[in-house]
Formats: sequence, structure tokens, C-alpha cells
Amino acid sequence: MRLLTALSLACGALALATGPVQPLTDSLTVGGGKSLNLRNAAVAQEITRRDEKVSSSELEKREGFLLKDLWLPNEPNPQNVVFAGVTISFIMATRFVMRQGRRVKQWYTESMHFQYHGDRRVAVQAMAAGEKFFYSHLSNEGGASGNPDPQASTYSLAIDVVNDEL
Repeated sequence: MRLLTALSLACGALALATGPVQPLTDSLTVGGGKSLNLRNAAVAQEITRRDEKVSSSELEKREGFLLKDLWLPNEPNPQNVVFAGVTISFIMATRFVMRQGRRVKQWYTESMHFQYHGDRRVAVQAMAAGEKFFYSHLSNEGGASGNPDPQASTYSLAIDVVNDEL
């Protein structure tokens, strides 16, 4: 009880010591209208269009790279593919499937190796059969692998520049 009494006395003393709050002149009035203080208003400079040319390399840095429905190879020794500095190598494997009552040897992509050759870091994401099978941040000469779904015939690839510089 003594604590509550002391606390209420302290709050009362602080309220008397600070004094009344002055109303702002640039705030809304009680009726909802605005009262403007035009004496202290600042004049804004005119906004003009800047005639700057943007090079294609600057646009590449700003925008990501997205490719959809790329065919996965189904041959024994496919060539490497390069997109935006990322080299994709395909590791192939074989399986036997039934076609017209016979077992036929079929090549499929068992694994994909991603390697980046550039001076910045990039985020690489690959999806096949509706599932993300690879996501990594790659730096110069950095590489990593991912395994797509063996039943997939196409994949999607997204490459974005990572802005982690301080």
C-alpha cells in the first residue's frame, strides 16, 4: 500500500513539473480540418528527368536470369551448357524400361554439376518435376551438384546475383 501511495505521489509531481503540452500548428484540428503553417513551409525543387544511359552489363547485375522448360539430355555424353557464367555438366546413367514388350536401355540425367566462372556471387536454383533439387550460392570457381528426379524430362533454372557486399 505504501508503494502505491509513493508511486502516485511521484507521478503527480512529475506531471506538475513538466507543464502543459503545447498544441502543434501543423496537426489536425478538432473539426477534422487542417491548419497549415505557411510561414515555415519549405519550397521543393522541381523534379526533372535525368537522361542517364544504362549499359546492358548494369541491367544484368540488377535482374535475375530465369529459364523454364529446359530439356534434360537423354544421350550418353551431353555437352556442357553455360548460362550467365554458370557451367552445367550432366552426369548420365542408364536404366532399362519396357517398350512394346521389350526391355530397352535408356539414358537419363543422374546428376547435374553447377560451376560458376565470374567475379561476383550468384544464387543458383534448379527445379525438375515440380521439386527444387538444387539451391546454392556459388562464388568464383565454386561448384556444387544436385540430383534431379529420374523421371523428369525438363528442368527450370534461376540465376540471381547475390548482393552481399558491405
